[in-house]
Amino acid sequence: MKVFSGVNNAAIGEAKALNAVGDLVASGTVKALGSKPAIIMRKKPGQPLYETQAYKAAREIVREKMRNQTYGLMCNEISTVATKKYVLHDDNNPANILVTMDGNAVKSVALVDYGPPQTYFVSKSVTKADVSKYCGCEYPSSKRYVWEHEFPYVTPPPRT
Repeated sequence: MKVFSGVNNAAIGEAKALNAVGDLVASGTVKALGSKPAIIMRKKPGQPLYETQAYKAAREIVREKMRNQTYGLMCNEISTVATKKYVLHDDNNPANILVTMDGNAVKSVALVDYGPPQTYFVSKSVTKADVSKYCGCEYPSSKRYVWEHEFPYVTPPPRT
């Protein structure tokens, strides 16, 4: 559940985006919180990569492999959602990408946080190639560099 301070364009936009991708469970007001507007979204499996036990326990070379797997799966999921639901998820920091693991391999990803300003409705003519190019999913790219380098700020120091 996400509670907003008031009804505003951000709250309405997030509810619309969640509805479009099939993740909106309900929206309305929460009387127990002073009748504040809120949205309830579908719970997604997984957790951010940097919070997984496998990532925390891995050596840097394995962590890099996990980040690359996550990035590739994330790009595919972003382009799939954009071309099937016509919503572009562009708030792709590591905290908004939930992973499920199979040992040291990233098995799947789920996108969370469809709030503005980094969520867009896109044309029904958009292609996966369009989205991949926009998102910087082609390697190498500056967006990928920035995404990968957010990890040092949230991961524990390397094992000695």
